[in-house]
Amino acid sequence: MKNRLQLPSSQNCAKFLPKLFFLFSVIVSIATTYYATGHFLDSDASSELVLARQLYESGKIISADWFYSTELRVLNAQLVYSPMFRIFSDWHLIRFFSALTLQAAYILAYGFMLHQGGFKQNDFCISAPLLLLPVSVAYGRIVLYHCHYITHIILSFFLMGLLLGFARDTALSPVQSILRIGMILIASFIGGLGGIRHLMIIHTPMILLILLICLLEDLQNKDSGKAALFSRQKILLISVAACGLLAAFIGYKINTDVFPDYFIFRSYSETNLTSPAIAHLSEILYGFLHQFGFRKDLPVLSLLGILSLGGILSAVFCLYLSARIILSFKTGDDLRKTMVFLFFLCYLVVMTTVFLITKDLYEYYYPLYYVICLSWAAPLLLSIPKFFPRDVHPFNFKRIFSWAAVVLLFANGFANMAFFNGVEAFDQLYEGLTFQEKDKVAQLTPVVDYLLENKYDYGYGTYWESNITTELTDGKIPMFNIFMVTDEDGTSHVSYFNWLTSVWQREAPKEKPFVLVSAKEQKHFEKTVNYPYCTCVYSDAFHYVYSIDNQEEFFKTLGD
Repeated sequence: MKNRLQLPSSQNCAKFLPKLFFLFSVIVSIATTYYATGHFLDSDASSELVLARQLYESGKIISADWFYSTELRVLNAQLVYSPMFRIFSDWHLIRFFSALTLQAAYILAYGFMLHQGGFKQNDFCISAPLLLLPVSVAYGRIVLYHCHYITHIILSFFLMGLLLGFARDTALSPVQSILRIGMILIASFIGGLGGIRHLMIIHTPMILLILLICLLEDLQNKDSGKAALFSRQKILLISVAACGLLAAFIGYKINTDVFPDYFIFRSYSETNLTSPAIAHLSEILYGFLHQFGFRKDLPVLSLLGILSLGGILSAVFCLYLSARIILSFKTGDDLRKTMVFLFFLCYLVVMTTVFLITKDLYEYYYPLYYVICLSWAAPLLLSIPKFFPRDVHPFNFKRIFSWAAVVLLFANGFANMAFFNGVEAFDQLYEGLTFQEKDKVAQLTPVVDYLLENKYDYGYGTYWESNITTELTDGKIPMFNIFMVTDEDGTSHVSYFNWLTSVWQREAPKEKPFVLVSAKEQKHFEKTVNYPYCTCVYSDAFHYVYSIDNQEEFFKTLGD
């Protein structure tokens, strides 16, 4: 009897397809990361590699010869970037493999949290691909490829996973409890050392989450003589979360009160409370919608315009899911999954409140600060089967609504992957931070080639040119940040810009120095008292290079 070909059952396909989709997303993400890390650069991102090499060469964890910003990204620079300098000399490969390493840690931390939350393997394979997709351009730039905030999200998943152990039906052993609490304290303290953002995006929403669940249980409990907050499990949860918050706060106080005494460092201590920023509501709303694929300044009927409208649908759907979870809450539900599902809403409430009642030294750029929304929307989508089981008719409006929102969410991610791979048909605004020139590598490459060919080896450049020049030369040309200042008497001069750069040398260098300015700032440079001691040796449509002919006089007029 001949063997007949056995076709896989629909049940086996259902188990296999999520794994295949996850594998496909990983492969496409690796290819996109390689292209993006070589073509989408800015001086903020390049500064981390410059610092990492300095840390690698000095063997220090924190450098006293660096102008830090408001955060210490030591987890990026020291633990990931610096060791790569032992392996590679090509800075593009260092950036590429560092990004892959951090993305791998990102996915593993997410898997750890889902495992601790009682989710299945297929749940991970279905939702994890969303973390690798640049659904918003800001998310792709800030989290996936420049890796600015990815360590914060890794810590948030890791800490949530540890906390979920105390929400299980079966109690942990004393050894397990002590071990988890110890890891929570260490991870929280390290995160707090980085700055206040760690407290805002992890610990404050975590406390709010536990209080929200206690409130929901109290609303269901008809016996008003019992309070959920004082149940044994909730006391343990709130106590552990509070210990984590305290450890993070201690780290933050060291960040703001101790580090500035030993390192050249800025802190968030100048942030003040203010009246609610109602006037900024439109920008706040855009910052939120952008995380789900909404983009501005696009034709409505273009492909990207339609996907942008889909971003609004996806954002509304995530809010809808959060509301459904609250309204359908039951005391007997799996507490771990409820905590994972509701963190998205708690994070959103905390960050929006912060935006409304505080005033930073600079204006908030909301698409940048909301990027973690997407990371917590991924597990939120796993609540869909709870509200739309298989027996619901496929043409039921709620079922159609859910499918459309999820498909559009992933479609935006793959569309932006095309953008980050340089496909012109998907061209759009390079969102994230105030710097939006996505073609900076192409603009600087001719300048860099000229500098290397003519053996210039020491430079001063305006901020958005400086660190990226060092990266494009694989560290062969160290750069110092400068900017043009006009005094009250109308005199203009070049001054050091003490932000994300090495501490400058007060004496004239022995090397062959130059000044690099953008075409937009060239006229201003010509009006400075430093200009007469320089000669223009290169210019194109984007940049000017000046050799410093009289170094002694040039440095006498250089401001601190």
